[in-house]
Amino acid sequence: MATLRLGSGGDGAITVTSNKNINTDVVASARTYADGINYKVTSIGNDYVNISVAPDGIVAGDEVILINLYGYETTNVANAGNYEFFIVDSVASGVVNFTSNKTKNYGHDGGDSSISSHSVMIQRIPNYTTVDIQAGGIITCNGTSRGDGATNVGGLVCFRSNDTVTIAGRVDTIGKGPAGGVCGYDFADHGKGWGVGPGTGVDRYYASFHSQANGSGAGHSAVGAAAGGYPGGIIYGTTDIAKLHVGSGGGAASNYWGPMGGASGGGAVFIICETLNVVSGGTIDVDGSDGSSAMGYTAGSGSSGSILLHVKFINTNGAARLLSIATGSNYPGSAGRIAVYYRTITDAQGNPTPYTELINLPYFIEGTTSENAEIRVYNSSWVLESSKSVTTGIYQVEVGTEGPFFVVGTPTGSSKNSQIYRNITPSQ
Repeated sequence: MATLRLGSGGDGAITVTSNKNINTDVVASARTYADGINYKVTSIGNDYVNISVAPDGIVAGDEVILINLYGYETTNVANAGNYEFFIVDSVASGVVNFTSNKTKNYGHDGGDSSISSHSVMIQRIPNYTTVDIQAGGIITCNGTSRGDGATNVGGLVCFRSNDTVTIAGRVDTIGKGPAGGVCGYDFADHGKGWGVGPGTGVDRYYASFHSQANGSGAGHSAVGAAAGGYPGGIIYGTTDIAKLHVGSGGGAASNYWGPMGGASGGGAVFIICETLNVVSGGTIDVDGSDGSSAMGYTAGSGSSGSILLHVKFINTNGAARLLSIATGSNYPGSAGRIAVYYRTITDAQGNPTPYTELINLPYFIEGTTSENAEIRVYNSSWVLESSKSVTTGIYQVEVGTEGPFFVVGTPTGSSKNSQIYRNITPSQ
């Protein structure tokens, strides 16, 4: 069962009234770089990643997500959708170090090799207080481009809010997932789309023979639509979104006058907040793009991506405002997936119908210190449960159970003795 972690709120409150790209735009008032700036990962260690440029906009103490967006081709996709959150320990030229070790793999099947040929990225996770996306306001992200080791990464909107997220506008990753297939002039290109379940199609347009063929739709929660001899994309992922998948690209097509590229898949949205209120006019939309048509032939449509919500309260106010629907009419791409982990649902309507599951609330030891200190929490057998360095004022230390616990506070800036507190019951 997932655990709800609302974040620090360190990026403050935001109000969105226009189109904002979380990867390229400054939204929070105290930021110099984009709130959710991201970088392609070129190699990886247990507690660090290497990137090809200096990681501007990411500093020690920031939270980041490490994610393999969609693997490599269709031959190395076992790690596609794997993700983990980390706190940044330090940053150097081309290296981001974490405070903890990874537990998943992100490269070729079975390990971390050939990372640079995958679409693996780190992305800063904004920790907001309130989020108000007003009518006409949009939060979106970069697209992902071709999945052949290209430097562009994107396809994900992800943030935390320790208060209320109100959506009267849109959170939108429509068509921000893997690219569709490409049909070359008189040379073989990549008629199959990119992603875990891409559509397939013609990869070469013979100008002297005027090739004519449709492209098939990409798969995700269902098989994409076949187009003649080109099968639709496969089913992948699970209803609970254990892996955070984006959509896949549709297959390429060609008509009498030339080639047509397949449509791109949808991206993903992951929101963690206390209260999510999607009101009239508001949507979260991760649809794939529709395949284009000309001269009686149609390229395959992309499949839709994933919406993953970790919330304490949710209300979509009487309508299906969470959208990951099948796209296109002639050779459609599949719908994606929606999963809502919650404590209280007033209404959570979506298309397709969301998977729902109760979410755990974390336990916290809370207190106040008059000076900097090391707080150590022990269980009833005096086995260390958790520890944290805190500064003057109110502190919280997360623990795994309801206790009770022994709490030991040791000043770090003076020679004062440690203080021991017994039979402390945490709160949620």
